[in-house]
Amino acid sequence: MVVMIPGFVIRKNKFIKEVIEHVEELGVPHDSGMFPYALLAVLNISRSNCDATFATLKSFGWSQPDIFAILRNNPFVWKLSKKNISDKMTFLIKEAGCEMQDIIRQPGILSRSLEKRMRPRYEVMNFLEHNKLLDKGHSLVSVLLLTDGKFINKYLFPYKEKFTALYSSYVAAKQYCASDSSSYSQNLCAISSSIRASLV
Repeated sequence: MVVMIPGFVIRKNKFIKEVIEHVEELGVPHDSGMFPYALLAVLNISRSNCDATFATLKSFGWSQPDIFAILRNNPFVWKLSKKNISDKMTFLIKEAGCEMQDIIRQPGILSRSLEKRMRPRYEVMNFLEHNKLLDKGHSLVSVLLLTDGKFINKYLFPYKEKFTALYSSYVAAKQYCASDSSSYSQNLCAISSSIRASLV
């Protein structure tokens, strides 16, 4: 644990004890393999921030066991701000129409970027679904968790020649993200419009 969290060696015993107790109170036992990761996640997070994260997830319908499961299996989600989590949950449920249970089963999705991954991929999947190019039963949440290489190979490359605008729009979105994240949100509207235009 000292190797994973070297800052521990300079912390006071009282602080270390309080953090350990806090993690255990959040539902991660000290003998769990995820305990060091959960400890690392909450080490520099105040109790008030942890409480805010808990309240935000609960407001979207997460149960207490589901929230504790995030801390055990995806502790770094707890480092996200209340607004970050709220914006992503709002998009996934209200705009993208994802099922709550799909998100709960794959909470790591909340660590993915809303503007750099979720929105561009949602536009692509929306296009493919409209053109009846998707098999039934696909999960957007699972699609959002794919690496860029796997996503492009499965959902873009096969249609590169037939739907040039679709492929180009997604590539452009990724380029905007890499070169200038501040201008990405402005360019996203134009990119989305380009994809939607192909639906006509």
